[in-house]
Amino acid sequence: MKALRILIVPLALLTGACGSDSATAPSSATSTTSTAGYEGFEATLDQRGSSFFSFNVTAAGAAGVMLASIVRQGQFTPLAVHLRVGLGIPAGEGCSITESVDVLPALTPQLTTTLPVGIHCISVEDIGEVTSTVIAAIRFTHT
Repeated sequence: MKALRILIVPLALLTGACGSDSATAPSSATSTTSTAGYEGFEATLDQRGSSFFSFNVTAAGAAGVMLASIVRQGQFTPLAVHLRVGLGIPAGEGCSITESVDVLPALTPQLTTTLPVGIHCISVEDIGEVTSTVIAAIRFTHT
């Protein structure tokens, strides 16, 4: 039981509600501050739901966002549904999107840009193709 508690407490501290569409249940994502490199997060989305992840860019440079996979909650079979992936600036309890693209999962960046120093966010949103709760895996790079 003690080992389980050791695993659950850090996980609970790393996971928090970062944003959601007001018409859906809250979505969760992990938020962190980082330097250059690869990062990733998972977003749980309901129908018409959204979630975002905030990160800090310490040196201006290139950024790429990849919607790597989408699965139904509790299943492992990948889904071929479009989601809207966006980049922006955190605003209140959301992400103010400056650019976005509707994409299917792929193993190459679907959204690339140059980001200035500062705090930014990645948003993932259902555009009407999700029929039940899904988990979207996002991978991104920034330098």
